[in-house]
Amino acid sequence: MRIVAASERNKDPILQVLAPRLAGARRVLEVASGTGQHLAYFAQALPEVTFYPTEVDQSLVEQLNLDLAQWPNIAKADRLDLLQAPQHQHFMQPFDAVIVANLFHISPALTMAAFMQLTQRVLKTQGFAHVYGPFKRNGEHTSGGNAVFDAQLMQRDPDWGIRDLETLLQRAAEVGLGRTEVIAQPANNLSVILRLSD
Repeated sequence: MRIVAASERNKDPILQVLAPRLAGARRVLEVASGTGQHLAYFAQALPEVTFYPTEVDQSLVEQLNLDLAQWPNIAKADRLDLLQAPQHQHFMQPFDAVIVANLFHISPALTMAAFMQLTQRVLKTQGFAHVYGPFKRNGEHTSGGNAVFDAQLMQRDPDWGIRDLETLLQRAAEVGLGRTEVIAQPANNLSVILRLSD
């Protein structure tokens, strides 16, 4: 498994948010699993939960299946392109949670709405979504480092960039995910919990 330093730093803060909220949970879908570092860590800490990894690129799916095969509570990885309707049967069964980390700033803006639509479709009524990453607040960066990072992202790809928290919450509300918690995380990141409105 390729180790990404940022994922090593943030896996424990994310787990601290997820663990109490996953009490009694059985099925968790991760969108954009990357190297699989997060799921390997979460699977060890939460053996009663089965995690379902996904990636958009088939070669990454195959690598995930190699790297995560040793954990019995991590299902076989599947290809998922948020901008296309998922076809796999896993996505037809309800999940207790749908989680994603560090995706929206390195993908087209439409990805956020597509994530919300998928989540609304596959989430159990009492489930939640967890989104982790850097966000602007009221159109302003929360740190000088994030501003520099944002400029670097947009130089690499004009469709990339740090999104507004308010846009995330609006896209969530549009599909009924109107109950929210926003939790500050290290290095100017946020954890955002989204639940279906009452």
